[in-house]
Amino acid sequence: MLRTLILIITSNLALMAQTGTGGIQGTVTDASNNKPIAGAFVIAIRSGLPPLSQTAQTGAGGSYQLLGLPAGGYSLCVQVLGDGYLDPCQFGGPGPQITLAAGQQSAGNVTKLKPASLLKIRVNDSGGLLTQKTKDSHDPDLLIGVFGLGPQRTFFPAHLVS
Repeated sequence: MLRTLILIITSNLALMAQTGTGGIQGTVTDASNNKPIAGAFVIAIRSGLPPLSQTAQTGAGGSYQLLGLPAGGYSLCVQVLGDGYLDPCQFGGPGPQITLAAGQQSAGNVTKLKPASLLKIRVNDSGGLLTQKTKDSHDPDLLIGVFGLGPQRTFFPAHLVS
């Protein structure tokens, strides 16, 4: 019985060593001035099956660490609250690509984010079309936004300020 238990534990440890998990470490900086960006969310999205994603938030120096990632190829997407920067996965093609072997640690990755531009839109409804009800007594809809350049062509609606 004891030999069987030792054999099972040893087999499990050997299997875990073969399928060791890796990690990705790096920093997120502003592409225009190379200053670190704190508070950004870095998302590692595994390509292939099974699907997997993991998120980490950058610290004061713009650094992040994603641990426990199985072997495979990953895209790094970065989102910053406040819409001050463009997510490289949505604007400008796929984000940085990293391939991990079993147990590999990828360090020193730098993701440079392009600053976003503020777009102000003013709608002049001189005909009052937006104040008229539709035939079924609903308010009319006006949807304004931009499409991302990523593979999903995601629509990002504009935020109404006033």
